[in-house]
Amino acid sequence: MPQTKKIDINKLPDIPEQLNNTKDFKNIKPYIKKKQWEIIPTLSISKELAISFRKEAKEKKWKLSTLMEQILIERYGKENKNNEDD
Repeated sequence: MPQTKKIDINKLPDIPEQLNNTKDFKNIKPYIKKKQWEIIPTLSISKELAISFRKEAKEKKWKLSTLMEQILIERYGKENKNNEDD
């Protein structure tokens, strides 16, 4: 039976300079996470509310997630503009 060892990634050396100069590894850009996303958990809502929400998304030809994002921007995006009249 083969033995498997756990490898500590932090102890591995950096990629050697010779490897970076090869054809396959040339011009590789480091991965940078562009945007942080938060996930809202699923909701339990009434059937009528869900039907009307889907109907509105279909009328605007949007995905459900796009419609929800627009609703959240309308409601909570105003706070970022520092409007005290809300």
